[in-house]
Amino acid sequence: MRFLFVHQNFPGQYRHLAAQLARAGHEVVAIGETANLHRTPRLAGVKLYGYEAPAAAPNGFSAPVERAVNRGRRVAAGAARLKQAGFKPDVIGAHIGWGEALFLKDVFPEAKLLLYCEFFYRPRGADLDVARAALARAAPRQGRAGRPDPRRVRGRDGARLVRAAATLGPGTRR
Repeated sequence: MRFLFVHQNFPGQYRHLAAQLARAGHEVVAIGETANLHRTPRLAGVKLYGYEAPAAAPNGFSAPVERAVNRGRRVAAGAARLKQAGFKPDVIGAHIGWGEALFLKDVFPEAKLLLYCEFFYRPRGADLDVARAALARAAPRQGRAGRPDPRRVRGRDGARLVRAAATLGPGTRR
């Protein structure tokens, strides 16, 4: 099989998987940010291709989206060159965090796309504001002073936390 991994800091979370697939005889190709690729050790059997980081986007409300779209366009251009050279992956593994995967299905519509989704939730200050009462109901593990400790939420507790948070409106406080 043919595998394509896309991660600005390749190998990142794909270090062991990409190496194992290459050792097993699969064709493994990776796309990463050129400057980062120069700083990381190479994996035997993995062909590396770099892209230049896009210029800084302006600040403001739309800046994160603009940065992600610009990075995605650069990666898609490199992927299109790989396709023109005859490489067509069966499976693409991409980190969703920086926009690199935005246009990969446009270039390789037949490939299976697996996204590595990474976000570390916390009860306040992210895109989810969990009310203290919901946290108390969902997280039975206690921290100091008998208060729920969100760092101790694991497994089924995390699922209960998400379900409890879903019952609250945005910014709800109790």
